[in-house]
Amino acid sequence: MNKDRKKERLNVVDENDDIIGEESRYNIHKQGLLHREVGIWLFTSKGEVIFQKRGNDQETFSGLLATTVGGHVALNEEYDRAALREIEEETGFKPEQKKLIFILKRRGKYFDESTGRINNRFSQMYI
Repeated sequence: MNKDRKKERLNVVDENDDIIGEESRYNIHKQGLLHREVGIWLFTSKGEVIFQKRGNDQETFSGLLATTVGGHVALNEEYDRAALREIEEETGFKPEQKKLIFILKRRGKYFDESTGRINNRFSQMYI
């Protein structure tokens, strides 16, 4: 992981998804602090789901398949805005807000045995 991403600051949230502070992305995954993420599924014109293979430099679950687009919600950013930003960053496509469809919000905590990192998050999913 590059140094800038290690230092990136993210909001830490409580069990109600209320912001209670901020911490570095590195420490969030090292300590398993609860934070916010988004995941977006994109489809081909034939309705086929597009998966993404996570990079080998990812803090958690590197090299595995994941949502088409995904990422952390930036400091004081709303989930919807983060989803639109991540789509543009990862695909170069700038979607219209009205085309973003919220599917669900979930809470998950996952331990990555290969890196010893913990992904403890609220994640809003979209198509």
